[in-house]
Amino acid sequence: MSFIAAPGVLESKEATTIVTRGGAFSDYENKEKKFRDRIGQSYKRYTLVDVGGRSSAFCFKTEYNALTGDDNQVHTRSLHAEENAFLQIVKQGGQGIAGGKLYTTASPCELCAKKAFQLGIKHIFYIDPYPGISLTHILKSGIEASRPTVQLYQGAVGIAYHRLYDPVLPYKDELRALMEGKEDESSSVELPAETRLL
Repeated sequence: MSFIAAPGVLESKEATTIVTRGGAFSDYENKEKKFRDRIGQSYKRYTLVDVGGRSSAFCFKTEYNALTGDDNQVHTRSLHAEENAFLQIVKQGGQGIAGGKLYTTASPCELCAKKAFQLGIKHIFYIDPYPGISLTHILKSGIEASRPTVQLYQGAVGIAYHRLYDPVLPYKDELRALMEGKEDESSSVELPAETRLL
């Protein structure tokens, strides 16, 4: 989630029908007919069950990629946690972070590793390894003395961390699960495979 933009992970389907929502949604979300039709079709099922006050959430990236046939994350307004932390320090007029420490849930992805490396972060602590080449390709490049140390956090780690803090099911998938078997012939909508609950 980002302090810079409206919540990008879970946006309310109902709110997209109200243009005056205090700036939480972009002009694209409010005015692009194809996108609004996509949201309306994808979430028609939610009117079939009482969701107990929950909003009918959607992931902009998932819906936009399904609409356009893309598989890209650059269209979202959200930032990775590391990016957001770096920018918030600058935005708030904080001191530089060269020589600093970065604590993160997963080891930094390639995008965030490049930023941490260029900003001069000296120590990175993580709980879970990120599946990519950021550790061996980005953080282990250049002069050895300028490389950050990367260390697995020695506390509640791995699955123990997730058991403590993660919900059993992502919120949008929980809502989809509530819908299973609730459709009738007149309102049944075939969701793309990438948006179905596994």
